[in-house]
Amino acid sequence: MKKSNRILIGIFLFAVGWLITYNILIANVLKTIPGHGISRFGHLSQQEVIMKLKPFDKIKIKPQGSPKIYITQSDTSEMSMGDGYSEYLVTSNSNGLLSITMKKPLEEVEEIIHIKVPHVTDISIDQQTPRFENESSLQLSLEKFRLAKLNLRVLYPYDVEFLNCEISNLKIQGKLLTSYTYGNGIRIEPTNRIDSLSIDLEGKGVLSISKAGELYNQVNLSDSIRLNASMPVINKILVK
Repeated sequence: MKKSNRILIGIFLFAVGWLITYNILIANVLKTIPGHGISRFGHLSQQEVIMKLKPFDKIKIKPQGSPKIYITQSDTSEMSMGDGYSEYLVTSNSNGLLSITMKKPLEEVEEIIHIKVPHVTDISIDQQTPRFENESSLQLSLEKFRLAKLNLRVLYPYDVEFLNCEISNLKIQGKLLTSYTYGNGIRIEPTNRIDSLSIDLEGKGVLSISKAGELYNQVNLSDSIRLNASMPVINKILVK
């Protein structure tokens, strides 16, 4: 066999070998990242960045910008966010408290953060007072929690929703600053089950309750908070 032919065959075999290795690496990334694993070889562009966290049962967030915050119950303690957004977050996790400070991004990135936690008792969203009505675009979603109690304090959200939760004692305290046609306000969807419900809201905006507490309700609203609820729910709220 001519020397030139041996060189060509060697180049061909090298190329095939590299292609197989490359495909294995890509397959590893595809397998581990969506499954909330950590690939040794990198991560997919535009995919979520995942942080494994020490156990905590309290969350405090100081948001800027237009974040969408999802908090769900899970077997693990972790936080994930869109690629490029992590550099705008400052986090600390000590003494059972997860603290997150969000800065407003300088470029266009998806301001989405997802927190998974096995158990939580207190959530505080401490946003600065907006300069104008309807300025806030903060969105918070709480889903699939099974808890004995939960205290939520949220300031000036665009939208807060409870979905598919079972909470024995739920307390909500907050302030709103929106018109009655802007945003969704604070919403307790009919998919939830709550035994004891306590709500204390100030400011201007909308509170929508599709499911009241089964055993106890206490709802205190400022004059500028509009309550959206069916008559059965209102009757439960009025009967102490």
